[in-house]
Amino acid sequence: MIVLHMLSELSAWQMKRMQKAEEFTGKRELELMQLEEPFSMEICPEFFAISHQLLVSVLGRWISSAQQSAITDLQHECKEEEKEGDNFLNGNRVAQDFYDALTSSLGEIRVGNGHSPNGIKTGSQQISGGYESYSKFSPDGLCVAVLEIITSNLRRLVLSRIDPVEIGITPALVQSEDDLLSAPPALNPTVASLEQLISLGTKRSDTFFSVSLKAAAAMEVGTEVFYPSAHQRTKVLASRMGKGATLEVQVRWPVQERDQEDPRYERLILMLQFECIKLGIRHSIRGSWYFFMHLVVEVPTTRDTEEVLTQHFAPCIQRAGFSSWQVAAGAQELSINLQRHLHWNRVEKMSQDSGAGWIRVYPADVAAYEEVLTDVEGFLTDHGKYNMTMGRP
Repeated sequence: MIVLHMLSELSAWQMKRMQKAEEFTGKRELELMQLEEPFSMEICPEFFAISHQLLVSVLGRWISSAQQSAITDLQHECKEEEKEGDNFLNGNRVAQDFYDALTSSLGEIRVGNGHSPNGIKTGSQQISGGYESYSKFSPDGLCVAVLEIITSNLRRLVLSRIDPVEIGITPALVQSEDDLLSAPPALNPTVASLEQLISLGTKRSDTFFSVSLKAAAAMEVGTEVFYPSAHQRTKVLASRMGKGATLEVQVRWPVQERDQEDPRYERLILMLQFECIKLGIRHSIRGSWYFFMHLVVEVPTTRDTEEVLTQHFAPCIQRAGFSSWQVAAGAQELSINLQRHLHWNRVEKMSQDSGAGWIRVYPADVAAYEEVLTDVEGFLTDHGKYNMTMGRP
């Protein structure tokens, strides 16, 4: 466990080095394109298999039996580790016993060192805009450490621009449109378990909140690895939107280009607000001057989210002065992102992202309109440079 946490801390350090990596050029850029940098792990299918094994072994009772069979199939591909893998994942009962035994043994260690046994309980506290388990030396803390390692190495793989095939990660066989939603076979168990882990703690009061939050970060960072083509990522985005999503349009306020303000972004917010009024859609504007402005929109439960974006948002974006915009993954002046968790680390994310405008989609099963609005207000209150201003809904 100590070794895992050391690797986790190194991974967190690497993530900080990779912030805004698109701004690096020359020698610094070449460093990021090398997977074999100091203090780094070897990225290969076995790395993801072992990481997945650790997560399943600790949280097996909360991960469906389908994940157990998926990892077993993957183990059969690794002949040399097949026997060890079978012993390591010996059914749900072993996973249940392991979680309880780990909780008990770590609790005894803490008591033996003069700490309250209550300190081992799961839970979350806010630290520098993020959330961590109360105790790193707990089953939850172990899983968060593993997810940190996964996230960092996915980020390294994306920035290296190395074809995953070169390190043994072959893409999924595509025979129909539905196959576009499949990750590479070597990564499919990891993707499936991350999806399940996200669903375990969507609320701050949930037991596995810190695990869920870190799993969501891993999914976002690894999207380009899990779904290599822009067409694939667009297909995943469209399939997850569904009906009744909540949309958040976030822009820098004001946007300055070459010492001049770019009025297109404020114009866009106003045009989208008028469009919402015309459609009778609930919405609110929140903002902090010299920080960010947010338009939060509730798509009716009877309306398809992609349809609203295509038929109503896209024309407003073009009339506001932007080039052609569409519901598609990839580089656009206003990028569109699928949010898999409500409580993502806004401070950390905004320090990494370039650009001046984003459209975020919160599917109905991720967050409701009121929850997104509350989260936006909290972000502006805590980090805005001036008092938060509110537009009339």
